[in-house]
Amino acid sequence: MHQGTRIGRTDSDYLAARLALLLMRAGLQEAAAGNATIAKDSVRLQPGSNDLPLDAAASRLSTWTKPVACDAALNAGRMEVTVRAMTPDEERTRRFSVDYWESQGGWIPHLRRQVGDDLYDRAAIYCTGFDEALLVQVADFERMERDYRVSPAGYAGSPPSFFLARMPAAAREAHAAGAAYSSNATAAENSSSPSGRGE
Repeated sequence: MHQGTRIGRTDSDYLAARLALLLMRAGLQEAAAGNATIAKDSVRLQPGSNDLPLDAAASRLSTWTKPVACDAALNAGRMEVTVRAMTPDEERTRRFSVDYWESQGGWIPHLRRQVGDDLYDRAAIYCTGFDEALLVQVADFERMERDYRVSPAGYAGSPPSFFLARMPAAAREAHAAGAAYSSNATAAENSSSPSGRGE
């Protein structure tokens, strides 16, 4: 069962960084295929940090000049994230993705149609990782998409009811949290783009 987190901090830079870390940890854990467990509250950011608690790692990551590429690896049972400037090819791909989704009315256009323009940015998304979950707003989710290229990571997203048969506990948690949308982290190497949307 996932342990949902309602974070007291509401600044979008921090929440986008926290979500990026959730996605990468889930991607690493899936790639490990049960052969390793990645510490939940110990992250090392490179260049230049010792082991950091998750909150401190998200705070530090949020201060990097954006956009950035984040490459996660497993090192002695913890997630080690190398943070670097994007290559020209990565930046072109990011820019294409940003332009495309903005032309569609946002990364979750069917949710915008459902809740309306006035509520879209504030609509809640329940994001599940390996053994953790995070409640964010659409604005935080889209900031993560604009600011970060994370690897390994990916996600599938839909209204919570879509996950009811496959992930009943997470779907119920999302519903109980009042989320209009649910995002399930899955490994998809070199991509943080939506890997599937049940529209």
